[in-house]
Amino acid sequence: MSSVKSFTAATVQSAPVFLDRKGTVDKVLRLIKEAAENGAELVVFPEAFIPTYPYWPKDLGFGAEKKLTMDAHVELHTNSVEIPGEDTKRIGNAAKRAGACVVIGVNEKEGATLYNTKHY
Repeated sequence: MSSVKSFTAATVQSAPVFLDRKGTVDKVLRLIKEAAENGAELVVFPEAFIPTYPYWPKDLGFGAEKKLTMDAHVELHTNSVEIPGEDTKRIGNAAKRAGACVVIGVNEKEGATLYNTKHY
């Protein structure tokens, strides 16, 4: 007789709402609910899902291109997650309602510093 308990896990293959914390958190809540309705007890989201994975060149060049890069970094910081905060509270409550453990990658801000972190 085995003492290992099986469970259903869901790995989310979806895109965030680009550089939009609120929109992405709303999407996360829907995806947690959908995964749980399909039997998932563990729901895993990608790295840096909220507000997006910051994959763009640090310096695209000069002029307008450089300004776009700087603007993207400002938006990334503005839309990153404060922990603890209202966003993590909403996600935690959704996980509790779903009866699921949720793992999500976020860009976490602390003052002017950003961290790429996973939260459970």
